Amino acid sequence: MKILRMILISLFFLSALALLCFFAYRTQIQKTSILSEQEIDQRLMAVQEEMEKYREMIRQYQSRIDQYQNEMTRLNEQINLYAADRNQMRNELDESYAKISELLTAIHSMEKEMVAWQDVTADPATPRILTVNHAFRFAVINQGQLNQIKMGDQFNVERSGRPIAMLQVERLYRSFSAVTILNEVEDSKIRPGDFIQKV
Repeated sequence: MKILRMILISLFFLSALALLCFFAYRTQIQKTSILSEQEIDQRLMAVQEEMEKYREMIRQYQSRIDQYQNEMTRLNEQINLYAADRNQMRNELDESYAKISELLTAIHSMEKEMVAWQDVTADPATPRILTVNHAFRFAVINQGQLNQIKMGDQFNVERSGRPIAMLQVERLYRSFSAVTILNEVEDSKIRPGDFIQKV
């Protein structure tokens, strides 16, 4: 019985010891849990601070991107303006070249007419056409009052011995006359230097 009591007392002490160990372990776990939560809170705060830094960096980058986009838009607008100016300048240059070409053609034509005038005026006794304007259907001849020409006189225009047009005096001057082209052969337009003969 003594042994049984000793066994019971030993079991009681073992049970008490086990309970003490259990409570000590539980307290340690709770302490560890509390420390872990504090560490977690600290780590979360550190992560939040880091995330805030990244957010600020993203805001700065976005601001720079917006600035670059605005600058690109401005540059594109300038490029478009320069392109429009370049196109306008090219058009104006093309127009200038066209005018120069027209002037050169006109000068060349005038030079030919001057040669024809020189030929005609060298021999005023030979009735000829000095200049022609087909758009307004008139011409100038080297015959005038000095050649006994009168208002309304008519002339045949001849080339290679055949008549190609009929003219009538509309304005009379001392050494030349302005005439109207009454009719004209389509495939043989009159030109400076053509011979004329009074009808």
